[in-house]
Amino acid sequence: MLDTARKQGWEETALHCELFSGALDGKDDKPFTVALSRSGLSFEVAVGKTVMDVMEEAGLDPMFDCRRGECGICVTQVIEGEADHRDICLSARERDAGGFCTCVSRARTGHLVLDL
Repeated sequence: MLDTARKQGWEETALHCELFSGALDGKDDKPFTVALSRSGLSFEVAVGKTVMDVMEEAGLDPMFDCRRGECGICVTQVIEGEADHRDICLSARERDAGGFCTCVSRARTGHLVLDL
């Protein structure tokens, strides 16, 4: 809805939205491996888990706020692999440039390399 309003020329000050949390249909989700390029760490991300979940389970302290893909605090860059975007904060241009929300997004490929 917001994208349509913007394309129609609406000013940002005239737009308002409220977000309600719900579960995404994850029936087609598959586990994938995520490699963190800067730290050299690699993890398996199981179905039902997020990249952020596995980083926290490994004792890392990733930056985040909402855990719903709304705020963009956890955004990093995809270096390799294809993202399955599940956020609502990144624009199409940011996604095309490799933006990735670790709190909600997954991989469409079996391996994902992030700039972390």
